[in-house]
Amino acid sequence: MVVSAGNPLNIMAGRWGFWGRYVDNVYDKLGLDLVEVSLNVGAHSPRVGYVEPVAYMPPFWTGPGQYNRGSVIPVLARAAEANPKARFLVALTVDNYPEMGFADPERALSGPVGGLMKVSPDAQPSDDVIRNDAGQSLIRTAHFQDFRDGPPQPAGGKPEQYGISYMSERFRKESVDAVREVVREVEASPYADRVVGYSLKGGQDDQLYSWSPPDGVLATNPSRWGDYSPVARAAFRKWAAARYRGDVTTLNQAWGTQLTSFDEVAPPPAAELCGGAGFHNPVNERRSYDFKRFLAEGRADFIEGLSRAVKESASRPVFVAAWGVGDGGHRRDNTVVSRLLRSPHIDAGFHQPGYGVRIPPAVGGMNALLDSYTVNGKIFLADMDHRLWTGRPKGATTAGQGVSFNDDSVGRAKDMAMQRDMWRREFARLWAAGNNGATLMNFGPTEEWANPEIREEIARIKKLGDERVASSEKPPEKSFVSSAWDSIKQALNITKKAPKPPVPEVAFVFDEEAVDWARSALPQFHMGGMIEQWNEAHASGVPVRYYYAADFRQGLVPPAKLVVLQNLLDIDEATGARIKALRKAGATIVVLQGTGHVQLRTGREAFVDDVLGLKLRPLETATSEVQKGPLDAGHPLLAGDRWNKPAQSWNAERIKEIAGFSLAVDDPSATVLARYPASGKVAAAAIRPASGGQVVFVGAYNLSRQAISRLAAWAGAWRMTPPGNAVVAAGDFVMVQPMVGGKVELDLRSPAALREMPPGTVVSPSSSVHTLELEKDRVYFLQTERDQ
Repeated sequence: MVVSAGNPLNIMAGRWGFWGRYVDNVYDKLGLDLVEVSLNVGAHSPRVGYVEPVAYMPPFWTGPGQYNRGSVIPVLARAAEANPKARFLVALTVDNYPEMGFADPERALSGPVGGLMKVSPDAQPSDDVIRNDAGQSLIRTAHFQDFRDGPPQPAGGKPEQYGISYMSERFRKESVDAVREVVREVEASPYADRVVGYSLKGGQDDQLYSWSPPDGVLATNPSRWGDYSPVARAAFRKWAAARYRGDVTTLNQAWGTQLTSFDEVAPPPAAELCGGAGFHNPVNERRSYDFKRFLAEGRADFIEGLSRAVKESASRPVFVAAWGVGDGGHRRDNTVVSRLLRSPHIDAGFHQPGYGVRIPPAVGGMNALLDSYTVNGKIFLADMDHRLWTGRPKGATTAGQGVSFNDDSVGRAKDMAMQRDMWRREFARLWAAGNNGATLMNFGPTEEWANPEIREEIARIKKLGDERVASSEKPPEKSFVSSAWDSIKQALNITKKAPKPPVPEVAFVFDEEAVDWARSALPQFHMGGMIEQWNEAHASGVPVRYYYAADFRQGLVPPAKLVVLQNLLDIDEATGARIKALRKAGATIVVLQGTGHVQLRTGREAFVDDVLGLKLRPLETATSEVQKGPLDAGHPLLAGDRWNKPAQSWNAERIKEIAGFSLAVDDPSATVLARYPASGKVAAAAIRPASGGQVVFVGAYNLSRQAISRLAAWAGAWRMTPPGNAVVAAGDFVMVQPMVGGKVELDLRSPAALREMPPGTVVSPSSSVHTLELEKDRVYFLQTERDQ
């Protein structure tokens, strides 16, 4: 969907030319009006041993200022012939030519220009190549990377080349120049009037990651950490000077160093970036945190530069989407999403729905904080790369660095009923956020799309989306490039205005920058701290919204009755002011383990006390006077199961073992709800009235679905169903996916009849509360017809 001045549009696009296989009019047959067409700006895989991904187009960018200008129009022409009426979203794959990685490419490389590279065994890397702390060079492969002492040695089916640093000024300048040139070629082509906009991709797995292994590898293996290249070291010195405003005394105070100038700034040893305690100590490990922020922000600067180049080079206002912006921000390499959402040059982020949670009974979910896109006036485009049920099942494969994929993790349905359920719940979440869309693709052969059931479902979803997309909060109009939205609106010919949806009253706030404080806790922050919490929130029966802490800090998060501050390890003054305002307004605020970690470790306890209205202290320093008396076992928040799932790695019993930092409530005015089992001390959970609202502390890193439901009830917030059901509310419909079959009670909060969509049959007459017999794991689209 795209929102233009509050008017939502339902976008469903097809992906053409990904591997040169979608050459017929399959998407036209599916009724899709927008097609993504890939252009190869700089992927030189044939020269490094891997041909298929770029077989449809030779690289456009072949060297410094060198461009293959005849390569663009044939691709656009083939796409235009395949889909005569479609508009195009042109995808630009930005990558470097192999010669950039060598200090002396003329001596290091041999072989025909169009053939396979031959690399001299004594070839040396250029300063632009990523190094680890030991000085080994990063060798790129198809999906991940490795550090070695020797140069890449490509062979047939072995796509090796040096990985270039995103901090390289040379790479940034030349890639921006290449993007400008390819956009000018498109804009000057006979097909320019069919181009709605551009999407940017490249780097690791086309997602503009900077060749970084998974979080679990980084958490335990210092040799995998980068970037220690000469260009990155120089860039870090400039970054530190800007960060500390040219005051080396302030830097020394933060880092605990005795530098005499910023010329002496150097990255921390890689051994200080991982292992050991769960989180960096802000007293003596601020340099490690700063280095991680530098790496993340440098990647953001690279993406921002490419996006600006597209906007400035187009002959008219265009829509710009970027890969690597859609990740939830819980990945180490991607903790700058909220910053990119504020870019004036980026209109949308691309990413897949969450891997590993697609197949029921998982509740599914997009790998993004969709509601942050809404309040920032941006679009999330889901890359719906579900495998179709018509394809042949495959066994598990390993992509590298311990990451394995199978039909369950990537989402291959066993039959059409499961395919329908998977698609519907994901589209329901996109529609609920109100300004989002999706591209449909498949890794199998094109003919799989010929299945009549698949085509019927695609047409049905598109029709439902056209009729029922809704915007839960009107985005700030100043964020929009209206003429770019108008071009999409014209392409899709959709103008229907959407009804105002029910407003969820529970907001989760996630701080992506907190991930950069993590050492050994990095994999827990990725899985237990984010993906597991998504799953529990989705299955709570409570309509929830998710936002970045940057949105909360800037006042973009709409008012809510229950606000869960999920991982605020670092509370700055602006965030503190927002928390105090919520308390004054009467909201219930939940703070989880680790809240205020930075302030409580650096002598700012009084600040945290004032912000929360609840005294938290490190467990080992809490006084004994509040460890008395029995628990209030009759408290409503204690009904039901534990606060968090016992099987999770962030279980309260293991907090000291994993995190190395635990909090206790040191406040005689608090009502104690639970104690840490091992220590017997207070504050596994506690609650205290605070300035008209309530503050609840839970000594765990996430909440179970039952705990979320109980907290919502305690705060007076809307609970649509009992926990154990995934729910979405969007305009005039609701989506329900029961985890357990049987009778399910739906609370709509105001009288309405329910129709199942399709076929439109009334399943329950007008009422505020409905009891329906629902089948386990099936996804229900229910239209609400509210009383006038």
